[in-house]
Amino acid sequence: MKAMEKILSIPKKTIRKGKEIKKKIRMLTQEETKEMLVLVFRQILYLLHHSRVRNWKGELYLSMEDPYTLGQVLQGIALLSPFLGDSLHVYPEFDDSYYYGELKAKGKFRLIHIVIVAVHLLRNRKFRELLFKGGNDGKS
Repeated sequence: MKAMEKILSIPKKTIRKGKEIKKKIRMLTQEETKEMLVLVFRQILYLLHHSRVRNWKGELYLSMEDPYTLGQVLQGIALLSPFLGDSLHVYPEFDDSYYYGELKAKGKFRLIHIVIVAVHLLRNRKFRELLFKGGNDGKS
């Protein structure tokens, strides 16, 4: 009987996932969200420009149960590989769902740049909602 219940619950789960994906796509296509993502990307570039990191190494261990999602994450990391070189080592697995890593950096970094980025990000209303109220459409 339990097997039959599991089989019957598959369409419900699929519909629920579809609704979640539609909600996320709708959120990403809103003009305010696009502006927030551009702002965050610009602030990351600002920090990278003003940080004087001379030498860094990193290791990332990540595992996801869904091979498709893991492939997408690895694609994103592969886009950064020309900038990272051999300094970042990624170890993917397909068993569990976990991620952890270690990053070591040497160089100079000024606190004023972090403060400037924080002020710029906190002035954006969408970013504040995401940060303080949670990512589920403002619901905690």
